[in-house]
Amino acid sequence: VAPFRPGDVLVLYPDGVIEARRAGREFGEEALRDVLVGAARDAPAELARAAYAAVRDWCGGPHRGGAAAAVLAAWGEGASARTPPG
Repeated sequence: VAPFRPGDVLVLYPDGVIEARRAGREFGEEALRDVLVGAARDAPAELARAAYAAVRDWCGGPHRGGAAAAVLAAWGEGASARTPPG
């Protein structure tokens, strides 16, 4: 069990996000982590948009593989949980 503190963000994603392919190579957990860390100070919706944009760019267009949904929840004053548009 991990406690959540103000400012923490929980990101849940299906394997289709990290398994997005380009030329036989997967986008991967490391690339997703890099995107999320780079946008960590953004609002949850912006964080999700950054991740979607990175996967779209990796694929060279819309991701056509498995489900590419994400659920983000932020804790803290004024925070809200959001799922960005696909």
